[in-house]
Amino acid sequence: MKGFFLTFYCLFFCCSIIHAQQEDIKLLRAVYAGNRSMDAMHALSQSTYPISILCPVAVYAFSSKQDSNALLHTKQVLYSMATAAIFTYGTKWLINRARPYETYADIIPYNKEIDPSFPSGHTSMAFNTAMNISMLSHQPWVKITAFTWASAIAYSRLYLGEHYPSDIIAGALIGAGSAYLSSKAQAWLLYQNRKKKRSHDF
Repeated sequence: MKGFFLTFYCLFFCCSIIHAQQEDIKLLRAVYAGNRSMDAMHALSQSTYPISILCPVAVYAFSSKQDSNALLHTKQVLYSMATAAIFTYGTKWLINRARPYETYADIIPYNKEIDPSFPSGHTSMAFNTAMNISMLSHQPWVKITAFTWASAIAYSRLYLGEHYPSDIIAGALIGAGSAYLSSKAQAWLLYQNRKKKRSHDF
């Protein structure tokens, strides 16, 4: 429960800093590619959704060889992805923040997106995937790789001129928070089911 309130307190805090537009655009301009090539960063950014979609498949494939709860882990990943998507796109249309290039003529993006800017959908999915992998893996190098990839995705969204830094922060919080909360919710439900089963046995 504490994690729930902390995550969404952070989200609403990020909503409030949208109005600090000058600092946001300064940070964006510091990272934005400008006249530099965007092709490599675009390719990296495009890896977000394919890797995120493959995540539950990989979780099931690897877990089923060594864990009888493989299906439960896979469901938890799917639920967390759905939760992240609902909160991300619900917030996008609720806040309806214009993209940087719609407000500032010097920001020319690689592609023009049709949905609002806040929060970043790519960053949300990337950090959701990284958090799920991190919670299910016991290998430090896997955790580090997952979060390095997610952080690179977040950076690419600024480099390509698609988002403000506050969009990125909020996306990371929603994505990672959804994975964490889904994991805790599943653990609580499993505990309740075991508790109910024990009471029936007596």
